[in-house]
Amino acid sequence: MWEKSYSDTGAQGGYIERMSTAIQRLGVLLIATCAAAGCVGTSSSSTDSSGSDGHYYTGPVVPGVDAGMGETPDGSDPTTPDSDPSTPPPSSPDADPTMPPPPSPDADPTPPPTTPSPDADPTPPPTTTPPPTTTPPPSSSGPAYPTQHPRIYLTPNRARLTAALSAHTAAATKFQQKVDAWVGGSDIWGFHAWNAALLGQLTGSPVYCTKAIAAVEQQVSTAEAAIAAGQTPVVANDSYLDVGELIGDVALVYDWCLPSITTSQRARWIAYANQAVWNVWHYHEARWGTRTVAWSGWSIDNPSNNYYYSFLRATML
Repeated sequence: MWEKSYSDTGAQGGYIERMSTAIQRLGVLLIATCAAAGCVGTSSSSTDSSGSDGHYYTGPVVPGVDAGMGETPDGSDPTTPDSDPSTPPPSSPDADPTMPPPPSPDADPTPPPTTPSPDADPTPPPTTTPPPTTTPPPSSSGPAYPTQHPRIYLTPNRARLTAALSAHTAAATKFQQKVDAWVGGSDIWGFHAWNAALLGQLTGSPVYCTKAIAAVEQQVSTAEAAIAAGQTPVVANDSYLDVGELIGDVALVYDWCLPSITTSQRARWIAYANQAVWNVWHYHEARWGTRTVAWSGWSIDNPSNNYYYSFLRATML
């Protein structure tokens, strides 16, 4: 075959040399492939093709590579670069650096029991119970009231009002003129008897309390007559709208003109005033005499209503 393809020895020799180079390169490729696949032995002592050293390579020896296929003359693997044994292997690119390492398969997941210190006192410290909070008992005496009359308004205001009357100020003069007209018999719309009782306290003239007591006595006696007749007194009209003015008149004249009021009048006035105020706040049980005269209870719980103001005035005085 060689003689047919090539006519001279030189050409044939060149062909053989090229084939030898190709085979050597093929051998290098096979060595690298086998080393990557893990079929390369570790011994570098034999080039026998019989397989006594675990190698079964029968190709030519590649320059720079020992007869032990896949090994360098110093016995190292040519496919693995030199590595620093102190450097830890690279971690997986998918690993989460914030996660703790997985536990060892042989590790006991149960934590060891804690052993108390030999010096610790096993008895828990006693708890301290705070002393109970004591609330002072409510006063049984109630509000403190002056024991002497007059009790209402005059104590802090008497000197100022008396000075105004003495100075004949416009307001004081006009006030006295109106009271004098009423005492003289004039019918003044909206005038209340307590105005005359106040002027009697400031001037000391008995004429004013005499007229004021007569006016209140008329209110009380008229109410008593209505109750005795089985009727409802005027103070209960229109859901007790005028209770503040009417009972206020009774209370103020009683306080400012007390020395001139008889004992019988005092008892009757107080009974009448107390019943009216009680009826306001107990509208389901309101009574006059022996009759129950219930009413609607309109605005007894509505502080913004004018009825409620009237109820408070009667109650406070």
